[in-house]
Amino acid sequence: MTLAAPPYQQLTGEYQVLMRHYGQTQMRCDALVRAQAAEIERLQGMAMRLRAAVIVRDTALAWERAQRSQAVLICMQNLARERLQWQWAQLRAAAQGGPGEGGGADDAGALAASAEAADLVVCQTGCLSHGDYWRVQDQCRRTGQTCVLVEQSAAASIDGFGADAPAQRLVEWLPAPENTAS
Repeated sequence: MTLAAPPYQQLTGEYQVLMRHYGQTQMRCDALVRAQAAEIERLQGMAMRLRAAVIVRDTALAWERAQRSQAVLICMQNLARERLQWQWAQLRAAAQGGPGEGGGADDAGALAASAEAADLVVCQTGCLSHGDYWRVQDQCRRTGQTCVLVEQSAAASIDGFGADAPAQRLVEWLPAPENTAS
């Protein structure tokens, strides 16, 4: 007959096995928590870099829009200056007794021909007579062209968009009429 080990020795052996498994489980959980913390830190860094990339992209788009709007403004100012110079040349020619004297049908015909040749009509309202204002507006409506009427107290310098540049505001925007076939 063999004597069995006392029950506390058997319990001690089972307790030691249980503690080894518990220690291994704790080390596995600790390694998982460290791996997850590293992954969270990596993802937070990636999110920060992506936010920075979006900010850079949005800033570049804002700068591009600002530059384009300045370019359009400069183009409109140049067109207004050219028209003003053309009008001054006509006034000088009229004062010297040249063609277009009398301001009648010849001026209306020249206005119609000029407006038809243009893709966009920009009128500086401070430089137009009341009759010319309404003729240009009517011509734009009849020909289906876009007409922009701008009020400007003085000619702005091309690169002077600062606080000392004169204020320019849009008086009226007359879009080209849409073709509606009924």
